[in-house]
Amino acid sequence: MTDAAKAAPDERIKAVPPWRCALSRPELGGICGTILVFLLFGAIAGDSGMFAAEEVLNWTVVSAQLMIIAVGACLLMIAGEFDLSVGSMIGFSGAVMAILSVHPGWPLWVGILFTFAVCMAIGALNGWLVVRTGLPSFIVTLAFLFILRGLTIWGSVFFTRQTIIGGVSERAEGDWLAPVFGGKALTGLFQWMADSGWIATFSRGSRAGQPIVDGVPAGGLGPRAGDLRALAADADQVRQLDLRRRRRRAGRALRRRAGHGTIGNT
Repeated sequence: MTDAAKAAPDERIKAVPPWRCALSRPELGGICGTILVFLLFGAIAGDSGMFAAEEVLNWTVVSAQLMIIAVGACLLMIAGEFDLSVGSMIGFSGAVMAILSVHPGWPLWVGILFTFAVCMAIGALNGWLVVRTGLPSFIVTLAFLFILRGLTIWGSVFFTRQTIIGGVSERAEGDWLAPVFGGKALTGLFQWMADSGWIATFSRGSRAGQPIVDGVPAGGLGPRAGDLRALAADADQVRQLDLRRRRRRAGRALRRRAGHGTIGNT
């Protein structure tokens, strides 16, 4: 075969333009969707402060947490499987860590590592059941969704007599592993950015001169999460008081009806 024959293009192969090759990539859909979302909110809510430093920090923290969950879910979907127990596992793992750290008094770092081990064991059990029994992962993980949800509610009620477990923030103080999952990171970088005039600072009050955004929240064990837990505990107490009032009213109504029935019979 001559060099000319080698260099001649095959007439059976049609040349595809680069933009057609790009459209065939699945990643392009996600990138275009992200750009479209930012353009939409920039046009609708661009002047509402959504893209200010404080607000960007708020929605990026939530996005980062969802991204961590989405990575595992995406790997399962690539393998053709699905895990419906992800949401229940999040609540279960938090309850296990809180119960072990607050009630038996375990060090927080021991509770965190033990919780990781328990969650990995449950995930391995899910996978083992899918492989050995041949059941669809949809069915197996749906069962564990309800199992983990029930265990979470039972554990919190058994140890605390309520559905809110408090005291984690106090246990996190002084723990060497807690800053990895709580507090704020890169505080020095944000202070330098404020000193350089890149981000705004407070002009008055006790935080005058400090950057408005003083770090990246590292997790859910920080002061703000403690405040949210306190608010949730107060809300749960209000619900319990309201339930008690309703029970007393229902009891009084039943006693009145029973009294009227006795008088009528006599």
